[in-house]
Amino acid sequence: MALFPRSLLRLLLIPGVLGLGLWSLFTLRFQTELLPLFPQDLASVQTLKKAQAQMVSESEVLAVAQPGTNPGWAGLEKIASQLAGQPGIASAQVGMGSSGSPTQWLAGMIIALPPERFVDFKKALGPDAVAARLRTTLADMSGAL
Repeated sequence: MALFPRSLLRLLLIPGVLGLGLWSLFTLRFQTELLPLFPQDLASVQTLKKAQAQMVSESEVLAVAQPGTNPGWAGLEKIASQLAGQPGIASAQVGMGSSGSPTQWLAGMIIALPPERFVDFKKALGPDAVAARLRTTLADMSGAL
């Protein structure tokens, strides 16, 4: 004679398996975003998080001013700094617009830098600085594989 009759074993086993199945169904969470699955202490993961936070927005408003019109570059920067403090505005930037090639507007932004920032920018483009930055960037992006 068995310790437990088969019918009693089935009576306990079926609700137990169903209960465990329902528990796992309600507690199982699928990760649909890949970023949280990567090691959070890697610089590349932190950079990706920052880029994603800066680029994702519900709406974007562009205000375009033609060159040579008022309020001028300084006035636009003042307006942008005032807008940045308003509720509901994540960031306000002044740019060169989309006329011309990206090289032209990037050159215009570099030329418009204050003298001390321009010197720093020039130093950052030196061969030694670029080689060092490339080494650290490759090391940061490769991470622990």
